[in-house]
Amino acid sequence: MNNNDLLDFTDSLFMRKVKQLLLHSNKMVQSVPFSVENYQEVINLWINYKNNNNTITNYEIKKIFEFHQLNIDHIIMYHSFGKDTTLLMCKIREKNKNIVIKNDEVEKIEIFNKLKPNIIATFC
Repeated sequence: MNNNDLLDFTDSLFMRKVKQLLLHSNKMVQSVPFSVENYQEVINLWINYKNNNNTITNYEIKKIFEFHQLNIDHIIMYHSFGKDTTLLMCKIREKNKNIVIKNDEVEKIEIFNKLKPNIIATFC
């Protein structure tokens, strides 16, 4: 398993840290003007950026990917409007894991209910 595989839920220490980060207030949340059909598009863009140093022309995406390269524990939450799931791009103990969760979990986060469109939020 490489460090970009979907999370193996047997990694309980990782999951505890994810839960801990999500239960704290987000550090940044913003509406974004782009959506995807499948979250794999986002993951592929990230992998190409990270591994091949691909140029990202969209300022917001570039900044979020630069943040994702930092060596701090964090989660980038991305929700594409109309989807019944949300992508969590997690970096915990220098390991990247991607988790797709149902929106019934995300809807517990107050800001999610306020914005409703495509959103990105960071937790650290």
